Amino acid sequence: MSQNTEDEADSPAKQSQPKRTLIQSTEPSQGENATQPSRNKPKKRCWRDNRWRHPQVIVNGVLALAAIAGLLFYYCQLRQQIESTHAAAYAIKLARDSSHLDQRAWVAGSHISGKPELDKPFVITVTIKNTGKTFAKHLVGLVATKGKQLSDPDPDFEGLLVGGKGVISVGLVPPNGELIQQASINGGKKMTQADLDALSNPVLVILLFGKLTYFDIFGCEHWTTYCWRVRADGFFDTIYRL
Repeated sequence: MSQNTEDEADSPAKQSQPKRTLIQSTEPSQGENATQPSRNKPKKRCWRDNRWRHPQVIVNGVLALAAIAGLLFYYCQLRQQIESTHAAAYAIKLARDSSHLDQRAWVAGSHISGKPELDKPFVITVTIKNTGKTFAKHLVGLVATKGKQLSDPDPDFEGLLVGGKGVISVGLVPPNGELIQQASINGGKKMTQADLDALSNPVLVILLFGKLTYFDIFGCEHWTTYCWRVRADGFFDTIYRL
């Protein structure tokens, strides 16, 4: 009991003593990195946080916009120059083609003549003329004849011209120059009354056709075709002509 009394007597004295609070030092220890900033020390603002306030950034932005505007202006000028160049080239080509068209040679069949007579060969003469202003070179002319019924389709003109007999070949044809090309009906035989009656038959068609190929002085190749229907009265109907 006495021991407990002493403890109780000492307890108020102990309670009256102030409590000591341990304050932890914020200074870095020897083992820590001395260069590491303290947690309580405010951080410095990074330059990136103030980049829009920096004058150099504003200057760089203005220069970039000016460079983009200059590139756009240069692109527009370059495009206009290309379009102008194409237009000028097209105009030159058009003028050259017009000049060639006006100065080139034009060769075609201009006149046809011939009349069937009894007991005589029926020979048809085709006059070929260069109506252009310059020479025609390396002229080759083919001619052939073919009979068919009125209801039959047109024959193969190209295939028949390959075996044509009235072939002419001339190296040079001057302006307004004329050539003669002849073709015979019935293989050059004398005409009989039956042949004359056949020519007068309205359902029987006798065709004379040909093709002319030549070069102009500019080195361009041209061709012309013609086709006439042969009649017994000596007249010819133009069927096909280019």
